[in-house]
Amino acid sequence: MTRKTKLLSFAGGAAMLALATMALPNIAPSFSVPTAEARAGSKAIVDAAKVSGVVGEQADGFLGLVTGSASSEIRAAVNEINALRREAYRSMAKQKGETIENVGKVFALDLIGRVPRGQMYRDGNGSWQRK
Repeated sequence: MTRKTKLLSFAGGAAMLALATMALPNIAPSFSVPTAEARAGSKAIVDAAKVSGVVGEQADGFLGLVTGSASSEIRAAVNEINALRREAYRSMAKQKGETIENVGKVFALDLIGRVPRGQMYRDGNGSWQRK
């Protein structure tokens, strides 16, 4: 299997990523993995911050702060979601024999593609763009 084929096979794994992040609390609850309620709260906080232009998707597959003026609540929510993504990317990278960075970049293509008009994303050059 070529490197390109491996990477393309990640693109079809968006559902697997969602399932992996949903399953994490059930796999290792003793490691203080956030509960489903905490994740839902973080998602609501991040969604509101995206609408206001404070948070955006990045080309590495993680959330980023568009401005330095984000509240501690927003920062904590971004960190929580990024930790869940990192674990899901790590798991998928191990299964596919790829790096976490490459998995994140492939998922970023889908995540950035779904950014609604008017919201922010960071492109591969590191510049924040409004969609």
